[in-house]
Amino acid sequence: MRELYRVFYLVCAFAPCVSWADNFPVAGVAPFPNVPTKASTSSFVLTPGGSGLVAPAVFPGTVADLNMNDKVALRAAGYEPYKDAKSYVDLIVEGEEHYIERQLALLEDEREEDLETMSHEEYCQEYPLDEENCPQIPGLWEEIVSAGEYHPNGSYEQDLDNHAAICTVKTIGGGPVYANHQVINGPCCAPSKTEGLINEVWATKRYVSESPAFVKAMITLFRKEGKCGTPHKDDPCGYTCYGIGQNKKCLGGQLGIDVSKLTPAKAEEIYHDHVWRKYKAYMLPDVISGDVFLAMIGTGPVTVIWQLRDFLKLPRSNVIDETVVNAVKNYQGDIHNMWLNYRWNFLQKVVADRYHGDRRILSAYMKSIRIKRQNGCHVAPHDPLYQDLR
Repeated sequence: MRELYRVFYLVCAFAPCVSWADNFPVAGVAPFPNVPTKASTSSFVLTPGGSGLVAPAVFPGTVADLNMNDKVALRAAGYEPYKDAKSYVDLIVEGEEHYIERQLALLEDEREEDLETMSHEEYCQEYPLDEENCPQIPGLWEEIVSAGEYHPNGSYEQDLDNHAAICTVKTIGGGPVYANHQVINGPCCAPSKTEGLINEVWATKRYVSESPAFVKAMITLFRKEGKCGTPHKDDPCGYTCYGIGQNKKCLGGQLGIDVSKLTPAKAEEIYHDHVWRKYKAYMLPDVISGDVFLAMIGTGPVTVIWQLRDFLKLPRSNVIDETVVNAVKNYQGDIHNMWLNYRWNFLQKVVADRYHGDRRILSAYMKSIRIKRQNGCHVAPHDPLYQDLR
């Protein structure tokens, strides 16, 4: 027994030892009182302090915290290549935005695979709102609208999966909006604010029930045109108020009115009767009716109708009829943005030919196209204007 204690003493004299007695000390008796209690020369641990408790260990933060002896020992033991290694791996947590993007990408891959493997009928039944591949599905609009219940506070509950409305709270006309070429005189999203342009709503409630698309187009028009003033010296319409020019070849001169006395409400009435209704922009689906109407005001109704028919690859004529309406309904792709791209190319040519490339006019046209692109009838508002109209 004495020899065993001597061996234990010799071992513990040169290395930190903790016995079962350290954990269960007798009151007033220090266990192994002859064991040295000073700190070891090692940088890694401390020996027990004789209190019966395990002493804290002092670990180096990096290899630079080691003393020279430990560094030599580390090198001799062959651990030098791992001196900067970590004892754990850093976990990279995926951000919510990246997660959503990844999930959407997976869904898009699944849709593309279904497009290749499914029959056209099966695919359109699974993805009825894919306007590019399923441009005309009879009864789809009625099916979606009747599937939910609209509430006056702007909320909307739907029973159909994957048929999310573009806007559910801010609408002109009372209900949710879906991007669909079939809708005529349906509800429109409230307009969104546009930097650098007037953000007041001067349209009235007069035409909301008849045609929300017209009202939204008028909000866009008022914001683009502003109030009254004389535009560029080369502008053929001269003095204008709310976009209605005084010269004889322009709308104000043709109607024989003093445009300087126009009110927003009267301007709205003139545009409704003498452009929107007269040239039948109201017949077009909402997805493009406002865009065509605003283009008519900019470069003349007849010119725009010719352009629209060219855009739709129809014989040239100066009327909007059922042929044009059906061509819009059956258009393959994003007709709102494609039409504005078509108009943008035309306006660039106008500036180059008529205004000698005047950058001020070109900038004004760019703003005009931008606000129309952001404020189409089926475009979700990022920062909507207030909904209440006069």
